[in-house]
Formats: sequence, C-alpha cells, structure tokens
Amino acid sequence: MRAHFLICMLSYYVVWHLRRAWSKHLFSDKNLDETRANRPPVLTATPNENVKNKKTRQARDNSNDQPNESETHPPTQSFRTLLNRLATICLTQCQIKNENESENIRFNKITPPDNFQNELIKQIKQIKPTTDSN
Repeated sequence: MRAHFLICMLSYYVVWHLRRAWSKHLFSDKNLDETRANRPPVLTATPNENVKNKKTRQARDNSNDQPNESETHPPTQSFRTLLNRLATICLTQCQIKNENESENIRFNKITPPDNFQNELIKQIKQIKPTTDSN
C-alpha cells in the first residue's frame, strides 16, 4: 500500500512539473487559482481572456493549411496529445546479416524528433525542482 501511494505521488509530481513546463502549449488557465478565489463557487465557470486567445489561435491554426505556420506556432493541445506526440520517438533495434562472419551486426536507432518535439524536450530539461520552505 505504501509503495503504491509513493508511486502515485511521484507520478503526480512529474505530471505537475510537465504541465507547468508545457503550459503555453496546453489548454490551461494560468490564473485559475485567482479566478476561483474571485468567483462565487455556485456560478458556472467561464473561460478568461487568456484561454479564449489560445482557443482562437487554435481555430486560426486549424484553418491555415500552410505546414510552416503550424511548425512556428504549434497548436494548443491537451496533455495526453502532447505525450502521444512525444511517444512517436522510439528506439528501434536493427540487425544486419553479416555473410562473412558468423555473428550479425546489431545496433539501436532512435527516431529523430521533429522541431516541436525538440522544443518539448528542451522545456523538460529546463525543469528545476521547487523547494518550498513553508
């Protein structure tokens, strides 16, 4: 039970850091805590201007058929779609038959990431753990 709880908390901590690092690519509200504090809890939540701008940019990017435009301004996505996009980077084990020797030549090849995947990886590498003294 303790090990399961520890793994769940560690995974939640990793997801929390990834969401913060990728916030400009996600449908997220940067001022969500402030909005919740100022809004009566019984009222229906409405998106603020920041979220509306992201959705507008998403709609504009979807209507544009130019591939270069989507690379410079990647679409706003959900957390799961960002992980799925990174999941296309894979390790492939290759084997070449060597007729002169008895052993085959084996090597690993990693799928090269595209520009957007490189940007996501760079943002992951910039994550620094926070230490709260509270």
